Amino acid sequence: EHVPYNILIFVKFALCFMGATTVAIQWWRRGVSWLVHVNSRILFSYYYSVLILQGAAYGLLYGFEFWRLRFACSAFDFRIVLIIRTVGLASIFASHYVMVSITIERLFSSIRPQQFEQCSSRIFGILIGS
Repeated sequence: EHVPYNILIFVKFALCFMGATTVAIQWWRRGVSWLVHVNSRILFSYYYSVLILQGAAYGLLYGFEFWRLRFACSAFDFRIVLIIRTVGLASIFASHYVMVSITIERLFSSIRPQQFEQCSSRIFGILIGS
């Protein structure tokens, strides 16, 4: 019963984990060494890690949903599902925040290049990213 919905949930589950795996492989192979500044590397590392977290959280959520639909006797604690949903939603907000931080960092480097070169450090990147 409800075969189309089960297929839809499984496809979402597979796409989430494939996306997280693809980003992890890209991060591992290419890394952030192509970026010039240390703080840009830190922000892109934040972004990659948030994308992997987001894909894994939603993949896990859809995996729980698929398991619950296929095996009617399985019941998951609502707190686990709520925590996973919260982590997924927080990672979406965090990825947007990191993109805004990268934009601000690039804007600062364009407007004041001399001051940017002086304060371009790991501490500055961590402060922008946190």
